Amino acid sequence: MRVYIGIDAGWESMRYEVRNAKQERIERGGIAATPEALEHFLKKYEPVKEVQVAFESGTQMYWMDAVVKKMGMDSYPFHAAHFFTLVKSKNKTDKKDAERIAVEAAKQGLPERIVIPEEDEKRLRDLLSEREAYKKTLTAQVNRLHALTVSEGLLIKKGRLTVDAASWERVIGQLTGGAKAEAKRMYAIALSLMQALEELEEAIRHELAQDEWRPAFARLTSVPGIGFWSAAVLLAWCGPTAARFSSGRKAASYFGLVGLTRQSGKQNRWGHITKAGPSIPRRILVQAAHAFLRHHRAKTSRWGVWYDQLTQGGKRRKKIAIIGLTRKLVTAAVACLRNETHWDSTRLALAPERTS
Repeated sequence: MRVYIGIDAGWESMRYEVRNAKQERIERGGIAATPEALEHFLKKYEPVKEVQVAFESGTQMYWMDAVVKKMGMDSYPFHAAHFFTLVKSKNKTDKKDAERIAVEAAKQGLPERIVIPEEDEKRLRDLLSEREAYKKTLTAQVNRLHALTVSEGLLIKKGRLTVDAASWERVIGQLTGGAKAEAKRMYAIALSLMQALEELEEAIRHELAQDEWRPAFARLTSVPGIGFWSAAVLLAWCGPTAARFSSGRKAASYFGLVGLTRQSGKQNRWGHITKAGPSIPRRILVQAAHAFLRHHRAKTSRWGVWYDQLTQGGKRRKKIAIIGLTRKLVTAAVACLRNETHWDSTRLALAPERTS
């Protein structure tokens, strides 16, 4: 007998649905969203030979995965964005979601199983995610201060306000009354965010200097365009050997860098990229593609020529080309990790023109 358990977890509680291989309901209900409650619930299915527990990825997937594996059961976490049955459903409740997950599990229709990161990878992911959260809040503060200066008749470039504290102090000195007091409050918040960012970035640099990361980091940064932060996110979401991906294309799909396809008869139409998977590495990897194009040798490289040919057709073509270039970077980076080799720079060299 095989049992499929679909779980939709919330902050305080989780709903579950249990089905057999014939998709018949065995039971449904709810429990507290704690490791103890989940373990107590799963104990009743210990006598069953095969039990698969399926749930969406999220902040609670780490302890859920640990509990399921501790019980000797098959843990099946997946990306909710890939589960179109859930995404497109108009009747979306925790109870219905748990039911659909269990049904699709019994039908073998769930999205591809994702890999729960090891402790080192999770720690690096958490640091990078925290850095992005601080950066986002700091940008919001800069935007508010910029709006305040404009309302007071001052024209300050937003870029200057993110460079150093002196720019903030110079702006505050030109304000008066309530605007000055408000700007000081913003400055105090921004200063604490800047200090937190510096500490976080130092912690990330210290983490990547450890022996378990150093060889893989060196391989990644040998790829043109891959700098410190793009190498960091690749390590955090791929691991030092990228063993979870059978190919670079699989990694590109995981990061949401592949286009949606729409079939009409015999014709396939490519749409926008899926944007599935984690957004932080996708955004930083696109920045890495831009960094590659800024290199003085990029234009004469194989990828540079390919990019120029693809962008002949307007602004929209540039967006398509930059995503394509990002996929090339990801594919090259994953190949270096999987093969445990540095990038071969001759692969970007153009073939010499033939002379008659």
